[in-house]
Formats: sequence, C-alpha cells, structure tokens
Amino acid sequence: MYIKKLIYFIFFGTILYFEALSISGVKISLLWKFILIIIPFTHLFFSSKKKIDRITYIYLLFSLSVIINTDVFYHPFDSISDFFKLLPFVLAYHYGKILSTNNLLKIIYNVSQFVLLSTIPFQLNLIKPLNSGYDLSIYGIDKEGFIGIFQNPHSASITLAISLSVYIVIGQNFSKSKVSYLLLIAFGSFSLYLTYVRTGWAIFIIFISVYNYKKIKLKSLPALTLLLFILMYSYNYIKENDKTLQYRVSDTTIYNNNSSNNLGSGRVRFFIAGLEVFYESSFFEKIWGIGNDIHERMKPKTNLSIRTHNGYSDVLLMCGIIGFSLFLIFHWHYLIMILKTDSFKFLNLAMFSSYIILNLSQGGNFFIFDILQGFILAFSNHEEYKRRIRI
Repeated sequence: MYIKKLIYFIFFGTILYFEALSISGVKISLLWKFILIIIPFTHLFFSSKKKIDRITYIYLLFSLSVIINTDVFYHPFDSISDFFKLLPFVLAYHYGKILSTNNLLKIIYNVSQFVLLSTIPFQLNLIKPLNSGYDLSIYGIDKEGFIGIFQNPHSASITLAISLSVYIVIGQNFSKSKVSYLLLIAFGSFSLYLTYVRTGWAIFIIFISVYNYKKIKLKSLPALTLLLFILMYSYNYIKENDKTLQYRVSDTTIYNNNSSNNLGSGRVRFFIAGLEVFYESSFFEKIWGIGNDIHERMKPKTNLSIRTHNGYSDVLLMCGIIGFSLFLIFHWHYLIMILKTDSFKFLNLAMFSSYIILNLSQGGNFFIFDILQGFILAFSNHEEYKRRIRI
C-alpha cells in the first residue's frame, strides 16, 4: 500500500516538477492535463451513471463563454486552453458524487498530503526548483520566495494554502501518528510563509477562520482569547525580525512608500484599468467579451501585458456580460447548495470563502485548488453519511 502510494507521489511530483518545460513549443503542463481531462470529460456526457445536475450545467455554460468571444478567431488556442483550465473543478465535483464518502475523503487527504510532502526535499535543499520564486530583491533581500515543484509564486502559494487548510481539517482522521501529522503541518506552514505571497496567506486564514466558526462558543472564549494573544505576539515577533514580511504587510518596497498606485501590488490600478477597458469596448464586445485580447488592451494603461488580477473583472472583460452573469449565477447556486445541506457544511463554506478570496485578489485557475474544491463540493450529495469521521 505504502509502496504504491509512494510510486504515485513520485510520478505526479515528477510531472509537476517538469511541467513548465515545453515540447515543440507546447508546455508539458497543457499536454498532461489535456490527457487527464479529455477522458473524464467525454465520460461525463456519454457514459456517466450519475445525473448531471443544475450547477454542473451552469458551470459548463460559463466555461463555454470563455470560447465564445470576439477574440476566439485570432487566438483560438488560448481560448480553448482557458476552457480546459476551467474543467478540473466540475469533473472533480461530478466524480466525487459517484465515489463513496470514505473514498472521497481518502483522495482529498492524499492530494493535500502530496502537496505538503512535496515541499520537504526543497526545504532540505535536496532539489532545486526549475522556476523562479517571488523576487525579494525589491525588499532588500537577495533571494527568492519558496516555489517548490510549482510553476510560479502564486501557484505555489495558493496550492499550498488550500492543501494545508484541507490537511489540517481532515488529516487527523487518516494520519498514522500525531507527530507525523503535526510535522507535515509545520513543513507546509513554513513553506507557505516563505512564498511571501499574500493571496495564499489570506486563503489560509479565511479557510481556517470560517471552518472553525462553528466551534466558537461562550465557554471557549477564554481559550480563544489566549490563542489570539499568542498568535498576535508571534506575528509581531516574526514581523520585527523579518524585514521582508514588514514590506509585504505594509505594501511597500525599498523603492517606494505606500501609495494608491501601489495598493495590493498595483491591483487597484489594474482593476481600474480593466473597468476603463470595459467602458471603451464596443457594445458587441461588452456582451460577448474580448477574450485574450485583454492583455493587449491593458498594456497601454499599465505598461504591462497582464489581466486585471481580479477574477470578477477578468471574467467581465474576457467573457462579457453573458459570461459574467453565468459566473455569478454559478456562485449563487454554489452557495445555495451548501446552505441546503448539513453534510460538511462548514468545510464547504470555508472552501467557498477561499474561492471568493482567490477571485477578489488574483483570479485564474489553479489545478489542485480546483480539484479539491470540486471534491469538497461533492460532499453536498453525501447526506447519507453517518459522521464517523471528525469533520
């Protein structure tokens, strides 16, 4: 059993490590994810034993809006690539409904455990990352943030944040010893901290806070107050001894002070530029979206070929009012589905809150985040489960 698990971990770890490389101009990440997605996607429509529900249809319609835009004829590969990046969530959700609750929990545990274990060889300097982490030279330090096996700093931070959060919640039920459970949390927490990406930090804090909201009772207030005091003291101690953290929290660098143009590493400026692009678009573009032409239209306003760093404004620009409306409808049905069930409600609410934070602060799709989100939402269809596991 352990040998088989180790082989799986090494295999997927190797793929993730080398996925930023290209074969004939095509990234390995696109190749293996396309193969992994296309088979279950075909099964979803033609041979699935589980009925496709409303939230799946809505999400698939939203996904199609990524392809149907004014830029699709100019950059068809980019539009199709964006479409496939959206599918892991809905496929994980659909197949999570078919699995038994215990098997579903084991998969979620193994995925989150794999991500945390992958940090260890990098922390021990046994392996060097192929890509560059967050450039910390702008904070006066000649080094990079932690990235591990992932392609970029945000992918590393967001994936670590959600994996660490999920592992903390369910890992105690599957870990063979308390010591290994706590050690892995320590490695994951330290790695997340060293990414120096605030989006990941925010996702972790929000997830844990929302999940533990159900445990807050009057009699627990003294213990919570003590815990909060310890956390605040630890934070202040680390902040005083880590100049990089000071810069990241205050939103400044060694080159400038906090200003409206630099808020959120420029996110406010990017968001406003995105609204200007939308306002300047034609009526047809406002309805259907401008697709990946967003990069060229943002460039004159920001001097960067980027998106808006906000998932909601990105969707509005790229998919138009139709795609944006479908995106909001999906959010509504997502929340209603969670609130209507008692099965793992706070786990799902924590995941939903993290999803909102991700879209507000960054946007985009992150493979492991998406599949964990889909699997966790599938718990809403497991009402028959008798709570033998502490979730």
